Amino acid sequence: TSKSIYGTYFFQTAAYAKMAIEMGLYDSFDGAIIINLQKEGGFDVRIDYDMDGNFKAFEAALTLYRQMKSIDPNF
Repeated sequence: TSKSIYGTYFFQTAAYAKMAIEMGLYDSFDGAIIINLQKEGGFDVRIDYDMDGNFKAFEAALTLYRQMKSIDPNF
């Protein structure tokens, strides 16, 4: 539903990958691929291999979100 691929998408895929590993579904992931299918029929593809860095960014974003929510419940 997005018009573009944003870097933050890789934070989310890293979190899903971490969950799948912890559940024993996979041993590891080498990276993530995001595909954006466009209404006009084209597509865009981005690949990122920094799963550890992206998961750390996910954790940082989650920490920030939780702290903001504790300060302002309407956040």
